[in-house]
Amino acid sequence: MDKLLTIVIPSYNSEKTLQTTLRSIEAAERMELLDIIIINDGSTDRTRGIAEGYAAEHPDSVRVINK
Repeated sequence: MDKLLTIVIPSYNSEKTLQTTLRSIEAAERMELLDIIIINDGSTDRTRGIAEGYAAEHPDSVRVINK
């Protein structure tokens, strides 16, 4: 099935807000229609780990780009 919507989430040291953002998207009834791209721009906190955790849980919908 093709993706209906792409959501790009730029992140830099956003460990405090990234989980809340991803949980709100995760609540979507048709998450398989979403293409979620998290761009980690060199964070020095736990942003990378949080993003990669969500990508592991939802490999068909979530991608992480680490810069």
